[in-house]
Amino acid sequence: MILIAEPVHFGDTHVQINAALVSMIRTAMPEHKIKLVAENEHIAALKNKSGDALENVEFKNFIKYNFESSFFWVRKIFGELKTIFKVLKTAKKEKPELLVWLSLFPTGHLMLHLTCLFFFRRQKHLIVLHGEMEYFSGNSSKWQDKFLAVVLKMAFKLSGAFTNYLFLSDAAKRNFEKSKNKTKAQLFSVLHPFVFSDTLQQKPLTDPLKVVLFGALQQAKNVTAFFDMADYFSAEVKEQKLSFITIGKMNPELQLQANESVQLYKPDVFIPQDELEKQLSQCHLAVFFYNSSMYRWSASGAILEAINQNAPVITFENEYFREILTLNKVGISVENRMEMYRQINLLLANPADFLSAYNLEISSFIQQNSFLLQTQKIKSILKMALV
Repeated sequence: MILIAEPVHFGDTHVQINAALVSMIRTAMPEHKIKLVAENEHIAALKNKSGDALENVEFKNFIKYNFESSFFWVRKIFGELKTIFKVLKTAKKEKPELLVWLSLFPTGHLMLHLTCLFFFRRQKHLIVLHGEMEYFSGNSSKWQDKFLAVVLKMAFKLSGAFTNYLFLSDAAKRNFEKSKNKTKAQLFSVLHPFVFSDTLQQKPLTDPLKVVLFGALQQAKNVTAFFDMADYFSAEVKEQKLSFITIGKMNPELQLQANESVQLYKPDVFIPQDELEKQLSQCHLAVFFYNSSMYRWSASGAILEAINQNAPVITFENEYFREILTLNKVGISVENRMEMYRQINLLLANPADFLSAYNLEISSFIQQNSFLLQTQKIKSILKMALV
């Protein structure tokens, strides 16, 4: 039996990658019973996303713990810890050959290993690593982030030979191995799992051409650079040749910095996955302002979302996108904003030729990362983790 747990994310959050991983594990290991423990609305979102791919997966749900009021961090940390102990209680009863953690916050990660020093000492784990790894980047000056980096470092140090880690890019695994972090665990890497659409949507090249920024719309992700870009092309916006749109929740302080050339789509709420995909399907180009210090330790699902909607990507040079570009030229990385602006001018000059060249590369990238081929990679990792 393989027991899968998602103690951190609720509702639609992380539904793309979790739907991909669970369905790939199910397909890769048909001889094993698969059981998923997750929040009830997250399970509903996974079923809606994956449909028949989750057939024969057994579900055990829990009710979302509330951490959105006062004492945010205390509620979040203890809510996750309570859920982790529920999962371990299920593991004690079910005795799975492998316990897959779809995500863990640093405090939960550490508590898991502290618990396993005394109980479940021979239980095999596979832990999927996400954005929490960016605490190692040192980009933040907040004491909370520095503290969580120390907690995460301790968690890796306590991990034993029965623990396996899955990095979502080769670059992330490579940077961890080059760091001073120590672990006895087995390390694996795979390109961020994603179930791509069977057909790519061709978009009409009618004005205005839509340039989109979406994902984690935070100051740390250089969102204000998108506002500057829209302002630079304000004449083209007024002439309705271009439109600049953000999709997703954005804090009020950032919203106040937006100028009249930017459209903010529902900045006060979390966008459901289906609605996000519908909006992206109308966009011609996706831009991101991830610099070289970002995504050294993790991966961006947003870039794959754009690719899945047949939207080429322009971003600053960074290791993760460079890894994608070695497979197919699904976009371009640039060194500065002026180079990015030049690419948008090329789009304006000849949109049909600009987009068609990238669309061919996107189609090839999706074929090389089909569900079957990704599942084969996941299967080989699971087999090694089970040894």
